[in-house]
Amino acid sequence: MQKNKAVITGDILKNQASKLWDSLPQFEDRPKPKFSNGWLEGFKHRYKIREFAQHGEAASTETDNLNAISQMDIIRSLAFQYGPYNTVNMDETSLFWKLTPGCTLETKAGSGGKKSKDRVSLALTCNGDGSEKLEPWIIDKSKNR
Repeated sequence: MQKNKAVITGDILKNQASKLWDSLPQFEDRPKPKFSNGWLEGFKHRYKIREFAQHGEAASTETDNLNAISQMDIIRSLAFQYGPYNTVNMDETSLFWKLTPGCTLETKAGSGGKKSKDRVSLALTCNGDGSEKLEPWIIDKSKNR
């Protein structure tokens, strides 16, 4: 687990345990365990496996800008004049479709690795009272330049 930076989740561990059970001929005559969350917790306790958050690149954040706050107050007062039905909001978000979970099961903390940044951008639009919702726009994946 630690050597190749693979992300191991509890579901992956339970699935692999089930496959391993099926592949071992000495267990053919025995009933198959359920490999439940309780089984997983016992397995992790026996082998001293804990969940660790993987830390990649730190995200930078902007500080509050007083000018931007005052501009938003002006925009809000203008939008209030039109009412929620006639006020429309569009926001862009990203779907990181190759991003692995931020935690993995290991016996000791590891360094993690660089996260995949392959993403598809989406634009979501609706009016203020939620009665009008447009279909999401898929903007396509970003290209490196």
